[in-house]
Amino acid sequence: MTTTVKNGTKSLGVTYTDAWAALSIYSSQPIKTEGYDYISFFVNGGDSDKKLGFYIIRDAADDTSESPKINFTAKAGEWTEVKVKMSELANPETIQRINIQELSGAAQTPIYIDDLSLIGEAPIVKEKVMNIYQDSLPTGMQNWSWSTTADFASTAKVKEGTGAISVEYTDAWAALSLYSAQQIRPEGYDSIKFWINGGDSDKKLGFSIVRDAADETSESPKINFTAKAGEWIEITIKLSELASPETIQRINIQELSGSAQTPMYIDEIRLVGTTSGNEPKPTPIPDPNPGPRTDKAKISTSGYDVSPIDAVDAKATKETTSLFAALKGIGGKKLMFGQQHATTFGLTTGGSKDGTKSDVMNDVGAFPAVFGWDTLSIEGKESPGNTSLPVEENIKLLADVVKKAHATGGVITLSAHMPNFVTGGDFYDLNGNVVSHILPGGSKHNEYNKFLDNIATFAKSINDENGNLIPVIFRPFHENTGSWFWWGAAFCTPDQYIKLYRYTVDYLRDVKGVHNFLYAYSPSSTFSTEAEYLERYPGDAYVDVLGFDQYDDSGSMTSEANWMKSIVSRAELLTAMADKRGKVVTITETGIASGIKKENNVNKSWFTTLLNALKESAEAGKNKAAYMLVWANFDMNQFWVPYMHHSIYGNSELLQDFVNFYNDDFTVFSDTIDGFYGLDVDTVAEKSYMYISNLYDGSTVNGPYTVKAKVFEYDKKVSKVSLTAGNTELPMSKYTDGQYGVLWTPTIEQNGTKMDLTVTVLYDDDTMSKEKIKIKVMADIPLKQYTFDRELGNISYDGSYAPEGASATGAVSYDSNLKAVKVDSKFVDNDDGSDWTYQELKVKLSGINNDVDMSKVNKVAFDIILPESVKDTLFKPYTMALMPAEPGYKKYGEGALQLHLSDFKQDTVETGDYGKMYRYNVLVDLEDATATGLIMAFVAFDWNYEGPIYIDNVAFISGIKVKPADPTLVDDFEGYFNDNAELKNAYTPAGDTSTVSLVSHNLGKAVKFDYTIGGNGYSGIVKQLGGADWSTLNALSMNIKPDGLNQKMVVQIKANGIYFEVYPTFADTTEKNLILKFSDFTPAPWESEPNKAALMIDNLNDIEAIGIYVNQVDGFTGNGTLIMDDIKAVSVAS
Repeated sequence: MTTTVKNGTKSLGVTYTDAWAALSIYSSQPIKTEGYDYISFFVNGGDSDKKLGFYIIRDAADDTSESPKINFTAKAGEWTEVKVKMSELANPETIQRINIQELSGAAQTPIYIDDLSLIGEAPIVKEKVMNIYQDSLPTGMQNWSWSTTADFASTAKVKEGTGAISVEYTDAWAALSLYSAQQIRPEGYDSIKFWINGGDSDKKLGFSIVRDAADETSESPKINFTAKAGEWIEITIKLSELASPETIQRINIQELSGSAQTPMYIDEIRLVGTTSGNEPKPTPIPDPNPGPRTDKAKISTSGYDVSPIDAVDAKATKETTSLFAALKGIGGKKLMFGQQHATTFGLTTGGSKDGTKSDVMNDVGAFPAVFGWDTLSIEGKESPGNTSLPVEENIKLLADVVKKAHATGGVITLSAHMPNFVTGGDFYDLNGNVVSHILPGGSKHNEYNKFLDNIATFAKSINDENGNLIPVIFRPFHENTGSWFWWGAAFCTPDQYIKLYRYTVDYLRDVKGVHNFLYAYSPSSTFSTEAEYLERYPGDAYVDVLGFDQYDDSGSMTSEANWMKSIVSRAELLTAMADKRGKVVTITETGIASGIKKENNVNKSWFTTLLNALKESAEAGKNKAAYMLVWANFDMNQFWVPYMHHSIYGNSELLQDFVNFYNDDFTVFSDTIDGFYGLDVDTVAEKSYMYISNLYDGSTVNGPYTVKAKVFEYDKKVSKVSLTAGNTELPMSKYTDGQYGVLWTPTIEQNGTKMDLTVTVLYDDDTMSKEKIKIKVMADIPLKQYTFDRELGNISYDGSYAPEGASATGAVSYDSNLKAVKVDSKFVDNDDGSDWTYQELKVKLSGINNDVDMSKVNKVAFDIILPESVKDTLFKPYTMALMPAEPGYKKYGEGALQLHLSDFKQDTVETGDYGKMYRYNVLVDLEDATATGLIMAFVAFDWNYEGPIYIDNVAFISGIKVKPADPTLVDDFEGYFNDNAELKNAYTPAGDTSTVSLVSHNLGKAVKFDYTIGGNGYSGIVKQLGGADWSTLNALSMNIKPDGLNQKMVVQIKANGIYFEVYPTFADTTEKNLILKFSDFTPAPWESEPNKAALMIDNLNDIEAIGIYVNQVDGFTGNGTLIMDDIKAVSVAS
């Protein structure tokens, strides 16, 4: 604006077009206010006085970070200076938005603003540098790279000095990895900088650090960037983006394109920080006064209920049943305090990992009453384990610290952050449909069993001083109602989760003989009713301890009050459930969500605030939580117990409160726990039960399937077990593994449907147990199979073909040993130097129309079997249907299969003189209702071979033809069998309550998204897309009928690990086709700074998930509905 200016040549002109409108200035980089006293600006009201309000927002992603509003008046036609003190704005450390809002409740004519400034004595800033790499690899730094060729003093391309790192990635996902024998401490530095040159091409790369090389979980988030071809660019990565590490031991630069890469060049790797005359220093915190009490009395278990318990394991050791009774007994009377890794990670323990030192001990003079560890220690990925050691040694190390913890009288818990058994990644790796692969029958089931074997070995290695096994509360698959682990709600159905949990218990207890475990179930804090808690509950027969994980993410004292009410409410709900079910109640994980801060914690009395809330509920008889457990003190940026006498930071802000928490008679630490393992408690006799063990609700059956059920015959014996499929009842027999099973073949009528399967167990007292599941039948059903068990039948030789100079001859006979069709063959190549000499033998099966209704056949299969001695070549088998009408035959599958011996499955045992034979099952689409015969053509190229070829198991099949997956399609809502439960399993809810259901639309189906906007301020649904490639497309299309509520719609796409968003707007209810161009998507506001520069169009090769949200506008609360259909990626005119 140049018409009304205070200083200089321009000012900011603003017209408020509606009531309560606001000018809002956003800074992508938060402005630090240190050294500034107030904000100053000039304002001119234009043609009238204007009532206005000034306020700032510290963090644009945090709605609670808004400052108080300072009201003022802009005078008509007059420039006035407005000064707002930082103290009036609640002394913000940062400012990301500056707002000037209209307060009169009506649209306003233009106002003018000029010279908006922060005023104060700015600090003198100097840069300080710690060089990590210059010219050559320094002493103490080692090359730990993988799949690379690196030169650390290359002169090919140098940015500064005499040398640079030249690195060539020789395989996909390779990485340059620099290891420092002495951990680097980045205290006082705020970023890592380096120069990089992509060489002859752009290269997509990821930067990460590892805090502790012995701890695989200490890797930072990965920051993606691109090295430009032939150009030196400087990369700056803030330490805050790397989770603000206290130490750095490895620096990794990884290739992310999925292929080997030509050389690139890196130079001048350094830590950079700033120094100023007024750098913040930790505020001295005095030692606690009062300090820890020394007169707390030990608890007494003499009044605890020692009547027999209904434990998961009826053979549980006496110490384990005693622990169960003690946990039930203490609940409601006291609250035990626990911490994960209490004696193997610490801030004031000098790095001790041997189980003898603890921050808790340093704070209050006692260890926790509950000690938590994780199976990561068994893998060596967390202390006291080490990845350089074999599993056996890591088990010994973990057993040693567990024994020391138990010697204090404490309780041991073991969680399980399991690896991704499909991809080899960690628990955060969400790819691969892991649960389906590790359940019985899955491709990774054996690998999962081996993992459980290690847990069993650990369980049997922990003996106390008397030789008795130490009890453990085992807590697998926690926080399962969230979607951040591969066992989360987005990645397995409720029944899949239940079956996996049950299998895990059955295997440890019944197969491996582990009898010193109690089993805990601990979902995320997403439930508010008993029904919601039980949605994925494995059942009373599999759970001893009811728990939940709930972290305080409130961010303000007002919000925290509501959070405190919610955690107490959930503890009370579980208490009521536990009383009915005979279970223990615990708060399995809690704490401040992001950990305790070094300074400026929202509630410096967090521990006692929570204690008082839980104690008040317990004294009212509503809450019987036996313990609460907080997470580990990994480092100064991730800790959940206050520190005392830290070498740099002194005492924590929350130290006094933690001491007060300890001093309260309601809390129990190691110095007051007593008698937990000496109670004489028996288990009640187990009651018989059953479940279907190798199918889950929503399973897909692809053909004849052996349905199995586990039946536990405890208090009664089985009289009969049967499977009901449709109108058919089949008796189930007991197999050698102790389970009952039967081979079930779906009918043609059942194919392509979703149907009930019910297993019923009739006991000898005439009572029954049953389980019913719904399964999808997408099967290849054999209508007729020729197995040649006795003779050839209607098989005959049907001739051969080969070009001039080559030959293929054969004769058919029956092999009674193999019980198969034998074709004595001879193939001779013409030696013309080509690699395309076609040689064919044909075998005919006649009269098929007399044995099978060919109108129902759409596939045919047969086995080709070759001796081990055959030489490899190219094989291209196919089929021909013989029919009475001209031309008398029709070919099917010609050229579809191109096989080498590596495509065949080789036997593991020898068959006579033929060795370990090769087998391949040929499956070809074939549809001809008039067919009277089948020709099986065996085709080879350039083959010299004389010997037998075998054909067996010719099958005529009725199958479902599944459309090839369309990677561009998000959903057309036609593939859910008109079943809302199936739809629900595909979409994960987020935020406030929502439901999805199928509705009729355009002769098909659409999704009805019913949402509520409440306390979270948003509601949404998310679908996983598994890495689809949309790189050839440029837009997202969807049909949508909005609800007219004019709330903020957010379409969010996760691509290459980055969240991109677009915000379509409409206030009507008219159905429309929405086209959202990928070029209009921008990184989500809360993405990291490097990611905020990313373009979605550069990341379309890996589409991981899509989310559709409705966000609150103008404080709206209530319900709404969107109807959506045909969501897909498309290409539109630019």
